[in-house]
Amino acid sequence: MKTIKALLVSLAVSASFNVTPVLADSPYKAEKEARKEQMKDERERAKRERELDREERKRSEELERERRKDRAEMEREDLKHRQEMEREDRKHREEMERERRKNSD
Repeated sequence: MKTIKALLVSLAVSASFNVTPVLADSPYKAEKEARKEQMKDERERAKRERELDREERKRSEELERERRKDRAEMEREDLKHRQEMEREDRKHREEMERERRKNSD
């Protein structure tokens, strides 16, 4: 009888120790799951930030290309205008020179 009683006590003690870790794991498991979820969310957020940064860089580069293109176009127009003015000035000087020669003869 003592052996049976000892077996029952050891079984009861053993069962209580087995249940205790399971119950103790439960909050840790929840914390672990919460941390995993938080890490996942942080990775997703970082990924979105990288994508947004990439898109912003792309937009900035596109705007810079447009500005350079516009600047080059303005410079070409300005050069064209200056060359036209120089031609008109040269033409005017040549006419004035012809008039002066004509009057001096």
